[in-house]
Amino acid sequence: MKTFEEAKLSPEQIAIIHTSIERRVDGRDIQDFLKGLVILCARGGSEEFTRTQIVAVVDPGRSDFTSNVWANEKKLRRQFDAHRAHLSEGLDGLLELRCDQDRRPYRYRLGVIGESAQDIAFQLDGSVLRYRVSENAPRLSLVGRLTHPGVGLHAKDYRRWLFLTPLLVLCGTFMVFMAALSGALFFAAKGVFVAPMTYLALLTVPVGIFWSLSRRWDRLFTDRILLLGMGEVSDSDGGVVLDCEQGREGRRAIVIRRYVTDCPICDAETVMLARGGVEFPGRIVGRCRNSPHEHVFSFDRVTLEGAPLRQRCRG
Repeated sequence: MKTFEEAKLSPEQIAIIHTSIERRVDGRDIQDFLKGLVILCARGGSEEFTRTQIVAVVDPGRSDFTSNVWANEKKLRRQFDAHRAHLSEGLDGLLELRCDQDRRPYRYRLGVIGESAQDIAFQLDGSVLRYRVSENAPRLSLVGRLTHPGVGLHAKDYRRWLFLTPLLVLCGTFMVFMAALSGALFFAAKGVFVAPMTYLALLTVPVGIFWSLSRRWDRLFTDRILLLGMGEVSDSDGGVVLDCEQGREGRRAIVIRRYVTDCPICDAETVMLARGGVEFPGRIVGRCRNSPHEHVFSFDRVTLEGAPLRQRCRG
């Protein structure tokens, strides 16, 4: 097994491993353990590390870090084996997690073994590209922060009740409006007459707003991903989504992501997420900025793979 130094892993590759851990691995304690071990292995050559050293990197305030309390051994091994291929993407081999249990305390290390992750058959048929998290981290505009508060770039930044605040406020406002409208109708029956069309117009506005915004939340929790509009993002690049992930202790968390990939036709980082439009209704697709109507690819939020949506006959 090669050390990170021997495998010549770059800082960019280390960062990709961290992102994959946050996206794929379930449980905050397992995520922290693996991220801390990655940091130490990137610094320490062939050295092996104890739980004391690992926890000092990611959670210095934690006093109890035994396996039955923090980063359980069985869960750690199960999660690493399940997501090993994804964590090894972009490397010239596979990540290997080893634990020396002959000594107390246990000592852990990560390294790279010879088999390439690209040789593992988990890629879908027809896929020609793999999306990745953009280095250009997205930021929400004022409208975006008001509409979707309590979200960030990492699962640990997610605040569920803060995120649900706009929906709760919307429901409360709708109920107050309906009560006011009912009161107006009651007084109208006593002689204060207002044209029925006035009431209908007043009712149409809040119902329309409620239906439009509630659809957004329904789409997010049904499809587990929601493409944000340009007005909700503070930069002009677009292609930003709210993505559901497994956060702390397996709980659902919502994070901000901008996924990009290299266009296999243009051979440049030009493919970004966009709406499917009339041709691909209800779908989020990848569109090349050089040719957004011709270079169109599917997007799978689970495997982060894509295939051409426009086929051309040879000859």
